[in-house]
Parts: sequence; structure tokens; C-alpha cells
Amino acid sequence: MVWANGFLAKMGVIDFAGGTVVHIDAGVTALVLAYFLGPRIGYRKGKQEGHYSLPWALLGTTILWIGWYGFNAGSALAANQIAVQAVLTTTVATACSMITWMLIEMSLKGKATLAGICNGTLCGLVGITPATGYVTVAGSFWIGILAAVASYFFVNFLKARIGIDDALDAFGCHGVCGIVGSILTGLFASRAVNSSISINGLFYGGGFKLFAVQLFATLFSVIFTALICFLIIKFLKLFMKMRVDVKEEQKGLDFGEHGENVDYVISLTLEAYQFEDQKKEFFQDEPNNLKEVSKNSKDTLNSTIS
Repeated sequence: MVWANGFLAKMGVIDFAGGTVVHIDAGVTALVLAYFLGPRIGYRKGKQEGHYSLPWALLGTTILWIGWYGFNAGSALAANQIAVQAVLTTTVATACSMITWMLIEMSLKGKATLAGICNGTLCGLVGITPATGYVTVAGSFWIGILAAVASYFFVNFLKARIGIDDALDAFGCHGVCGIVGSILTGLFASRAVNSSISINGLFYGGGFKLFAVQLFATLFSVIFTALICFLIIKFLKLFMKMRVDVKEEQKGLDFGEHGENVDYVISLTLEAYQFEDQKKEFFQDEPNNLKEVSKNSKDTLNSTIS
């Protein structure tokens, strides 16, 4: 719909490397699935969760940033000036987004976190994707900043109010930043950068037309994806379970699917769940348990005295 001869493309919608096609669709899909699946066991709204492995998160973010040049610059389909521009705008937007997230954390929480820096980096990569071959360096600077701001406040404030358990913030990062990037393309696109587009964005003298078209395409992508996901999930629920049972979730899906755990942390988590269950059982029958403990203590004391 967005590329080739799709009806959105014929309307004048532009998406250089997949802001609507990939990121909005993926983010909205994650949101709908999270709604249908419900929260994980032990999930509490607004509670800050620990991370499995920050070094792995940093490594993954680094690989993503390097790999992102492949499809952003590669979407030019040639080794030309547009590809070089895509590399440049991708770098600037990502760096600005990373620093913006870090500064927001420092101002609101008093310190920057590695997890936040990784999130900010991803926000910039996602936000610039639809615009990367159409905007100037100045445009990519503002897209990176605005993508980080929007994602930060959704992840840290709005998500808890909605109550959706989006464990990896797929919508908070991909969905929100894809939406921001798609809309801002209508503001910052410039024919001086890429003459293949028919009209400039709003901030480059093109009027409201491109901005309005981008806004429509973004809203259409959100609604269309949500509707299709809803129908697919409803259909699949007729034939299969959409969620694992409680025991398998507590043991971990690696063990449930493959019969092995990633490392000892998983087994420690299972032991913690088992301890919580035993503690609940003990306190549910607290009077009888306390009598038994008292009796055993008296017997032990008597035997010691005698």
C-alpha cells in the first residue's frame, strides 16, 4: 500500500525505509497481542523491572545500530548521494535521540542508565527510518529529539496508566517512534535532498499537503493493523491456546519448549516462585501451622531438659 503502486503511494505518501510498513505495524501488533494475552504472572503496573543482562542489551543495541545502515542506506537501492544522506541522517538522529533520553533521565531521575541509553538509541533509529532519505541533517536532528521525548513519556508514564504489559516496549519504542517519524516526514521532507518526491514538507515551503497525507497514512496504518490483528487473533483462538499455562510460564518458555534453561538465573527465578507459593500456603493456614511450630518447640525443649 505504501510502496510501488499501492493506494497510499498514489496519494503521495512517502516512507523511505519502512516506518509505516515495519515499525508502526510491528508496534501496533505488539500492543494488540499484549492486550489479548494479558499481563505476566507477578506483573505490577508502574513497577520498575530489572533487566536480564545489560551487557547483552548493549551488544544488541550496537549490532542494531550497525545493521540499521544496511536497510536505511540500502533502501536507496544504489551507492549514490541518497544512500550517503541516509547514512548521515541515521547517525545524527540516533545520536540525538540517545543523548535526549539520557538528559531526560538525568533531569527527572538524577542519573542516566545504560538501559535508557539503549532505548534512546533504538528510538532514534526507528524515528528516522521513514524520513532518512528525504530530510536534511537539521531535520534528522529534530526527529531524533522528538522521537526520544515521545517514547520516554509513553514508556515511563502512559504505559502504566493503560495497564498493558508490553515487556520489551515494542509499542513504546517501535510503535510510538514509527508514528512520530512518519508524521514528521511530512514536516521535514525536502526535494533538495531527494528530487523524487513531488512536494516539500511543511517546514520547507510545501504547505500542508504532504503533512496531511502523512498524517492520514499513519492513522490508517494504526487502525488497519489493529483491525487485522484483532481478526487473526480471534480466529486463532478458535483452534489454539494463545498463552502458555501458569506452570510453564513460571518455569520459563525455554524449559517448556526445549527442556533446558538459558542459565542459572532462570532456575533461581523458579525457586523464588516456589518459595512464594509455599509462603502463601503457610500463612493461609497460619493458626494450625503456628500451633505445630509451638508444639515442636516445646517437645524439643522438654527432651533437652530431660
